[in-house]
Amino acid sequence: MNLQRQQLEIAASDVIQILKGIPEFAACKVAVIGGLALWNYMPAHRATEDVDFIINIDSAPASVKSGLLALPNSRFIERAQFFYYIAQSGNIQIDMTPQGQSPYFPAAARALNTIASGTIPYISATDLIKRLDVSDAEELLMQEIASGSLRLTPQQIVFVKEGLGRFQRHQM
Repeated sequence: MNLQRQQLEIAASDVIQILKGIPEFAACKVAVIGGLALWNYMPAHRATEDVDFIINIDSAPASVKSGLLALPNSRFIERAQFFYYIAQSGNIQIDMTPQGQSPYFPAAARALNTIASGTIPYISATDLIKRLDVSDAEELLMQEIASGSLRLTPQQIVFVKEGLGRFQRHQM
């Protein structure tokens, strides 16, 4: 495994365990999205330098940042508009997306208090396809189709049909 990816995964796992220790957040659900999730499914893909979470706290990221910064001996800092986890290898940017800023909340998200140390709940490949840049999404979609592992929930099928309808209208 790539050293940079390993450092990001350690940071993601550490952030999850630290959040899990804050009583007001322990039952909240979280999943890793973005570049690190893409890297999980496509290890040879381009690198990323941050960890992106989606969390079912409507007041995120402000309340989450405040809670993490208030901890004794906090391993977090905020510089300008960026929030960092202080890792042994250096500062790693952490982004928290509240559930309300996403069209839906991924089924792969897990309650913090159920996540074992060292475990990272990644968004599913199917859900990730919808969140990616067009070229990344196309590459991952082709990989999932080729492997035969593309499975859509009823909610996802509705989402795809609505999107296809909008796409077809714009193509005419």
